[in-house]
Amino acid sequence: MKRLIALISALVLAALPLCARAETGDARRVYASTAPAFALTEGMLRGVEQFEARQLMQPQLDCVRLYELSDWDVVQLSAAELCVVWGEGLESFAGTLTSAESGPAVITLADAGEDFGALAEELEDYDYYGHFSGADPHSYMSLARMDAALDALYESLALLYPELAEALAANYARMEEQLAEAQAALSDIDAGDGAVALLVEGLPYMAQELGLSWQYVYPREPASAVEGADWDELLERLSASGAAAVALERQAPAALTEGLRGAGWEVRQVALPALMDAPTLEEYLSALLICARTLAGGE
Repeated sequence: MKRLIALISALVLAALPLCARAETGDARRVYASTAPAFALTEGMLRGVEQFEARQLMQPQLDCVRLYELSDWDVVQLSAAELCVVWGEGLESFAGTLTSAESGPAVITLADAGEDFGALAEELEDYDYYGHFSGADPHSYMSLARMDAALDALYESLALLYPELAEALAANYARMEEQLAEAQAALSDIDAGDGAVALLVEGLPYMAQELGLSWQYVYPREPASAVEGADWDELLERLSASGAAAVALERQAPAALTEGLRGAGWEVRQVALPALMDAPTLEEYLSALLICARTLAGGE
């Protein structure tokens, strides 16, 4: 996979010696936008006493792309030294941070998400569905993408803080080993032969790594209902997919999951790791593997 390079803004901070930044106290606070970004950031800064990593966005079922910074978020970020975002259009506020004349430096971990083409053309002009068009930014569901994001984060932190080179290198080596172990565990999962229809973003990345036969058939938000004409359209698209199983999030409404079972499909409900609150990398990778086993029909 093409190596991902981090985008760093407000590099003037890097010119300040660490002891000078330490005088501001809260300036050493580091925010990571989402659970996967936090898992990587906390791991890279583990044992580095000068910094405190925090997760900016609390777990939510609404699409991350619809999240807007609150006044409280702005206050917290104004006192931070660094903010780590996933990128690929996942955080709608990322552009505001990177273009700001003051505030935290910004590290962007990922780019070039994949377009899985689930959105019907006639829906592209609707505000609700519009953000489903184009690349899927939930690439943190891929272990390979997490590994590439770790590379980007390590390179950026090493550039910003050369005085921390030894600690950063040690944390990077430990995390690379953890990711390699997770990759080995993922390769041991039996994906089976049956096709799976996917009903929530992010899952295509994992399905690809598992080697599943899959189709991304219907755009919907996590925990959202599918009713009336939309339900009829969903059943029609599922029938056309040839899939015997349907995968969606654990928080899906009971009416939807029971309706799918009643219509003859096996339903696989995955726990989305992105809904975690400030996980370590160990915790995030464990959750990702559980999600992969469920997607493959093993849990």
